[in-house]
Amino acid sequence: MAKIIIGTDYVTEDEPCLELSEIIVSQLGKQHRHQVIKVVRNGSVMEFVIDLGNVKKFKDVDMFRIPGGIVRPDGKIETVHTVGQLRDIAEQLRQKNILDKSDRIMSGTNTKKTRTNRKVMEGT
Repeated sequence: MAKIIIGTDYVTEDEPCLELSEIIVSQLGKQHRHQVIKVVRNGSVMEFVIDLGNVKKFKDVDMFRIPGGIVRPDGKIETVHTVGQLRDIAEQLRQKNILDKSDRIMSGTNTKKTRTNRKVMEGT
């Protein structure tokens, strides 16, 4: 059964954070980058969205999702990071664009690249 996530109009840097993601959203014919922060308050997940502006300001920066905790099968929420910690990580990802596309898991036809990465990791 789907749960409704309640929105909030503020977050604090020290709040428990379940997830921070940056996504591209179409608004009035233009594409904007949004930062979506999911915090935990009184055992419930609340969502805060910041419009970071036109995607042209973020050339060559991919969308990403940073987990800050988990929702257990029994419904209990466990967080290990705060809003401030995940914002710091997001800033690093945006500035350095350290998400190397060649490190992503490929399906199907790109097995040669996967084997090459394994050899490098094994030191051969």
